[in-house]
Amino acid sequence: MAAPERVADCYKAGDVFVSASRSETQGLTYLEAMASGLPLLCREDDCLKGVLSPGENGFSYTTEAGFSAAVRALQSAALRRRLGTAAQALAEARFSEAGFARAALAVYESCLAGAMGARAA
Repeated sequence: MAAPERVADCYKAGDVFVSASRSETQGLTYLEAMASGLPLLCREDDCLKGVLSPGENGFSYTTEAGFSAAVRALQSAALRRRLGTAAQALAEARFSEAGFARAALAVYESCLAGAMGARAA
């Protein structure tokens, strides 16, 4: 187990983040990997909706053949770089402190707009 201050270094030492998990309670490892610029290779799971976009920031699989095909595709350093860059951008936009703040603000603004519209009616 890595010390907390070394976790980012461990992710950055990798080429791809691979998970065979069938369920996640928090999914922080996916986000940490993405923030470190790693493409994802994960078992298909509903908890990854909005996190993993197959072909954009990684791949999902349901079968051994699907896993093998993704591993073959990820042999390409150029593909890993493209997917990793997209993963990092998504992590920053959606899951960083600033991304969370933007999303929370949008919810509040939507609620206020709805309340204002209801008053006008």
